[in-house]
Amino acid sequence: MDLFIRFPWIAFVVMFLFFVLWRTKPLRSSLVAALAWLSYGIYEFSIFFRLTCSTNCIRVDLLVIYPLLLLISLWAFISALLRLKSRHT
Repeated sequence: MDLFIRFPWIAFVVMFLFFVLWRTKPLRSSLVAALAWLSYGIYEFSIFFRLTCSTNCIRVDLLVIYPLLLLISLWAFISALLRLKSRHT
């Protein structure tokens, strides 16, 4: 997960993928995931450019943020898979 700290723009790539998923299969979970990743991307950029944190930042906040993003992302992905499966049966 250090990848998101060193390259915060990757969060916007994930946000874009969930936004595309929401546009193709309009599920609330996909929109929530896109907005969660957008919020995280903005937050991570503010830390990357030292707007909200000093030079010696201890990132204890990621102990809450990463599991939350993972759960929201899994929820959106599983919801999209279930919708896709229900349309094919």
